[in-house]
Amino acid sequence: MKHLLMYSVFAAVTFLSCQKPINWDLNPQAIASLATDSFGNCLPIPVYGNYTVDSALTDSNYIVVPVEVAAPGSYYIYTNFVNGYSFQASGNFTSKGITNVKLPGEGKPAFAQTDSFFVYFNSASCTFSVNVLQ
Repeated sequence: MKHLLMYSVFAAVTFLSCQKPINWDLNPQAIASLATDSFGNCLPIPVYGNYTVDSALTDSNYIVVPVEVAAPGSYYIYTNFVNGYSFQASGNFTSKGITNVKLPGEGKPAFAQTDSFFVYFNSASCTFSVNVLQ
């Protein structure tokens, strides 16, 4: 019985010491940046939908952000909160290259004006504007 216990402990220690380390990060962050032209200027960020005072944003209110992906992985792209609304999206890039990311709008514009936004991704930012109507 004593030998059986020693053998079991030896087998368990041997088994555990030979195991490959487990990588728990199943979805690493993408290596990517906001897409720019050859001069380093942000590519245009198109705005879709109608923006009206006191009207909640719907699925038709969004922006499209061009991103250059060097290595696939997870992402989170967002804007600042302006005049009662903002834009954001998260997900996973599955391939390299330039891709467009749709950021749905959230909230309700409070005032009729032209709103200037910053879109943030990793350590970079770009700007775009939205016209809110009465």
